[in-house]
Amino acid sequence: MQKKIVASLIVVLILLIFGGFTEKAQASPVSANGWQLKWAIKNSDFEDVDIENYGHNAGSPNVWMVDQAGVAAWGTENPSGKIEVWQAGNGYNVPPFSGTNFIELNSDGIGPVYQDIRTIPGTVLTWKFAHRGRSGMDVADLLIGSPETQTEVSRVSDDNTAWGDYEGDYVVPPGQTITRLTFNPISTASGSLTNGNFLDNVELYINIEGAKIGDIAWYDYNGDGIQQNNEAPAPNVKVDLIDDNGTVTKSTMTNDIGSYLFTDVLPGDYQVKFTLPNNDYIFSKANQGNNPEINSKVDSTGLADVNIPTLRTENFDVDAGLTTNGKVEIQKLSGQKALRDAVYSIKDSTGTEVTKVTTAENGFGTAEGLPPGNYTATEITAPIGYQKNPRPKSFTIVYGNTDPVKLTFQNIEKMGAIMIFKQDGATKKGLENAIFTVETENGKVIKKVTSNAKGYALASNLPPGTYIVKETDAPEGYEKSNKEMRVTIPFNPQGPVNVTFSDTKIKVTPTPTPSGTDGNSTDGIIIKEVDKNVKTKKGNLPQTGDSINKNVLFGGALLATAGIALMYRRNN
Repeated sequence: MQKKIVASLIVVLILLIFGGFTEKAQASPVSANGWQLKWAIKNSDFEDVDIENYGHNAGSPNVWMVDQAGVAAWGTENPSGKIEVWQAGNGYNVPPFSGTNFIELNSDGIGPVYQDIRTIPGTVLTWKFAHRGRSGMDVADLLIGSPETQTEVSRVSDDNTAWGDYEGDYVVPPGQTITRLTFNPISTASGSLTNGNFLDNVELYINIEGAKIGDIAWYDYNGDGIQQNNEAPAPNVKVDLIDDNGTVTKSTMTNDIGSYLFTDVLPGDYQVKFTLPNNDYIFSKANQGNNPEINSKVDSTGLADVNIPTLRTENFDVDAGLTTNGKVEIQKLSGQKALRDAVYSIKDSTGTEVTKVTTAENGFGTAEGLPPGNYTATEITAPIGYQKNPRPKSFTIVYGNTDPVKLTFQNIEKMGAIMIFKQDGATKKGLENAIFTVETENGKVIKKVTSNAKGYALASNLPPGTYIVKETDAPEGYEKSNKEMRVTIPFNPQGPVNVTFSDTKIKVTPTPTPSGTDGNSTDGIIIKEVDKNVKTKKGNLPQTGDSINKNVLFGGALLATAGIALMYRRNN
């Protein structure tokens, strides 16, 4: 710490030598370790004016009557709602105090103008403004206070020869988070209520000591990490300033407008840590959008890194968005059975994965810390033995609802298959066109398949369980197998269950020729008709080239021999 103090004093000495504290655009010195920081006033010298859409000429070159909506940040109590804007090169040769534009308080009526700013109770504000008369000595005053009640803090008088430059201090009272500055015309040299009291270069500074860090905490209704006008400040949020040794050097609470301020900060590296009010809140996404002035800076733990290079450093851009803690609860079932180890990817509306959910033994898995928005949950890993459910489910997280969004996914078991091989029992060659049925144990047929040219038939898409396989039709020329095979497909099947059926060829018995088919016989010998148009003569043998069945000839010869033997025995 001593090294930091010495380094800080050296920085101050260098800045004093080279006039570093004279940069009025940023600050002006009030002590050896502090300065005035420009604070809150917008459109301070009336340069932001929309004459084209809200103004009309007041009867003199470069003098305009402008509706108060066309003068950024300023309002008027003039009954007409007009603010009279003068520009350089006007017909009266009145120069601006700064820039190009200035205004006249005595407009087309008595036209007090005012601006409301956010303030931190207890702080000291330094105000500055320039005033000038139009035709002679004009008188105006500055009133400061709440929007409901202001008190005069300065009354000034100036003629038309030069601008008067004024400043003073104002202590913001306790509880006053909105402060109004009103510039009111008192009198004019001409006595006219519509001519006099020029005003320009209204500035406001906050007097602080040392380097400073600050900004606001707010409730991020849509969870996008970017401040919108309809999003309310978050008061009573604890904020700590932590040095590079991990020591909390300062602590504060955000005020009624969500603001906090650390002053008298020595140069060095720090972390600003916000603490959530309770578990119903999370921090918004950090560094979203293209405008760093309105986005949240802290990470999901509420920390933001800050570097303070010099005592004159001011960092009013360490803010924090708070949004509600959205949750999703996923239930994984197969029928009524809870399933564990199903893994889901949770993606936001941009398609970015924000978290994963894994179901536990009871079938439930939960993710939290989801800001408001639209999401999808997609199963990326199924439980062992079950088919992955490919269809994502969409859901929405709504601000303020901290109850989990509930999703249920149903899965079915992995399907198995039975590979049937039909073969010739002798040659083991696959047989085509055998038909098989696959039945449940209670006899219900659920599959009917036919073997292909290689003898294979596949019954697929079968849930785990026990089945009966039967052959109902055999290939042509084969006997149908009467075998019934019980096949069990296991839980989490890794491939088809193989079974083999073997068939045998049908045996063909020769058919004998019927007796007397042609009406010709001799002594019991049957001669088969060879040709319908040509018959052999009774008792003659077939001629060479005749088509006679050899079996018939052989049988006939045996009968003839037997007959001759019988006759011989009778004669003896």
